[in-house]
Amino acid sequence: MTWSLFFVLQELDAQIESLRDELRLADTLPDGRNAHLEERSAAARREATSIRATLDAREAKRAETAAGLPEAYVRRYDRLRTQQKLRPWVVGLTGKHCPACNLVLPSAFLSDARRTGEPVSCPNCHRMLIWRSDPIPSSGAAQGGSGR
Repeated sequence: MTWSLFFVLQELDAQIESLRDELRLADTLPDGRNAHLEERSAAARREATSIRATLDAREAKRAETAAGLPEAYVRRYDRLRTQQKLRPWVVGLTGKHCPACNLVLPSAFLSDARRTGEPVSCPNCHRMLIWRSDPIPSSGAAQGGSGR
């Protein structure tokens, strides 16, 4: 199982969220409360079709990536995304500390994570920890074409 797909999934979710924010901006109608956004809003409206196409492509890639992972883990990942607003939800584990919250993890916990290679939950911050012996993919790995 290539658990590194969770890192790709996490990057795609960040891109999807950003594209949805751009679309919300494009749909904002200029009025007194958001006059400072008029120029950005007009530019976003012009780009709305392109943004929607990019968003659709990212959502399709996300579905394809999620299909390559066990459903129970994808559900756990999605639950984390809704419960914890701060990224990252998936963290590469390479030592005895949780990289997200710096908790010293029990040695039995670490040996299980290393032995099975399956994602485990940090007992403190609940993020998914994946034992990593290879480098974590860069944030551009999941972007594909346009750089959005």
